[in-house]
Amino acid sequence: MKLSEILGKPVESDLDFKGLKEDSRLVETGDVFVYDQRIVDGGEKFVNMAREKGAVAIVTNLDIEGEDVHFLENPFDASCRYAKSVYPNQPPCVVGVTGTNGKTSTAWFYNAIVTGAGEKAASIGTLGVYVGDTLLLETGYTSPTPLVLHQHLHELAEKGVQYCCMEISSHALAMHRADGVLLKAGAFTNITPDHRDFHGSMEAYMAAKQRLFTECLPEGAGAIVNIQKPELWPIAAVSKQRNLKLVTVGSANAELVVQVQEMMPEGMKVLIKYESYRIETVLPLVGSFQAENIATAIGLCLQSGLSWGQVEQGLKSIQSVPGRMEVITAKGQPVVVVDYAHTPDALKTAIEAVRPQVQGRLWTVFGCGGDRDKTKRPEMGKIANDLSDFVVVTDDNPRTENAGSIRKDILKMCPNALECGDRAKAIELAVSKASKDDTILLAGKGHESGQYVMGEVIKFDDRDQARKILGK
Repeated sequence: MKLSEILGKPVESDLDFKGLKEDSRLVETGDVFVYDQRIVDGGEKFVNMAREKGAVAIVTNLDIEGEDVHFLENPFDASCRYAKSVYPNQPPCVVGVTGTNGKTSTAWFYNAIVTGAGEKAASIGTLGVYVGDTLLLETGYTSPTPLVLHQHLHELAEKGVQYCCMEISSHALAMHRADGVLLKAGAFTNITPDHRDFHGSMEAYMAAKQRLFTECLPEGAGAIVNIQKPELWPIAAVSKQRNLKLVTVGSANAELVVQVQEMMPEGMKVLIKYESYRIETVLPLVGSFQAENIATAIGLCLQSGLSWGQVEQGLKSIQSVPGRMEVITAKGQPVVVVDYAHTPDALKTAIEAVRPQVQGRLWTVFGCGGDRDKTKRPEMGKIANDLSDFVVVTDDNPRTENAGSIRKDILKMCPNALECGDRAKAIELAVSKASKDDTILLAGKGHESGQYVMGEVIKFDDRDQARKILGK
């Protein structure tokens, strides 16, 4: 393959290359190395490593010199072109979902509905790569780089998967990681402040998310937009301007509405309305906010070509998302709810969602991630303090930061909280002090099976820990 083919422009001294790598550690002689400086600092170090390993060309947006350097504002454009040539297949119907919160639940529900309708479906995202409810691969991130993503899609197609829902993060959209995927539809769940460390401003964050609808979806594709969120009204408008097939979800004024009629111990009774269709059913889910995610998933299913009858059949297969409002119980013990909420809005939503089903007192056990947006720490502390009866501040994924400093930032706005850095002991502390009628929300890590501490990954799963403690 020629260098000019992946650059998308003529090259004065064009050359054939052996392969393309996005990780300098994997570069071999004759490869092209692609590096986007927005991923992580220290780009020149990675470039020099790639050169030492025999890279014949460097595609980057770094301001560096060299005859082997080829500048692209979005280097992953080159990765997309290469990945599509190496992994040309993808499932016939691929849809994408973006938004600050709700991406994982929406992708999971889409997979469940389509699978329950008798079709072979998959999902790609934070939970990993799933075919139906079978985990094929843990990925460790929301949106893979183009090489990894196209390999996943190619392998799913080879396995006969017909439908796939993929989460698309703001990072992926900003860096064009998903631009090579042919999408049948896209959805926008919501947007609240997050990733300010990467995007710099809410305006830039929104602009990145909006790319799914302004650039990534082809004309005539489906667009599912939650109009209950006024900040998403411009997305609905631009979808119409681009002749996308818009389906609005959310409020009573939307085309597709999922109304919670009753909260019950086993889940929630909902009424689903779309055009002349009506469905009343009980879904085994905690949190009224899940109604919006169910509506978004149904919208994506309809835009994927499923009939209303298939959707109704598929809804019978809905189960709670691993690590997303996942309920763990034991006789005579407090109820434990494990959730991935790790942003201010998500934590507020999770606490408010659990509250109606609490018989006694509500405990919130949480921390904040290191090497991430520090401004949300006191904000999350205040939310937990104001909305919970008791709070235990512990460690999340400190990464390379001092864990005590992170807890100190949180405690500024919840001074009455208990502090316990050891997450396992923090969970045990809450369980030991809670009564059998209380509910304990373990927020922040959800499905994760490891804790990132000073460059090491320590095996840890909130769900396993909760089961172990409740079983004592």
